[in-house]
Amino acid sequence: KVIITSKGLKLFGFWEGMPYGDPTDTYEDMLKLKNKLSKRIIIDYISQLDPAVACTVGMDDPETGERLLCGIYNDAEFVFPCEFFHFYKKKDVGIPYEYEEHIKSKLNIK
Repeated sequence: KVIITSKGLKLFGFWEGMPYGDPTDTYEDMLKLKNKLSKRIIIDYISQLDPAVACTVGMDDPETGERLLCGIYNDAEFVFPCEFFHFYKKKDVGIPYEYEEHIKSKLNIK
């Protein structure tokens, strides 16, 4: 689900265990999202965004122990953590359908 802040920002991908306070989603709910865009298109799109790295508390991947980049991506009105993108690339989590539509519109995909 996408949480909309009072400033109109749409937050997603923040779940329990991330160093950001209250979660917006659960990992299990993100696993249920099945996107129509290919994973490669989504990864390529998000990879061109510049993350804002601003955390002093980090997070490790629970399976690999890899230290994750701590920060956020801000894509117009959509905001999500760098850690979410790590799990998106490696696991079967999806992006919210609203964000998928945003990417399609940015890439001129019908």
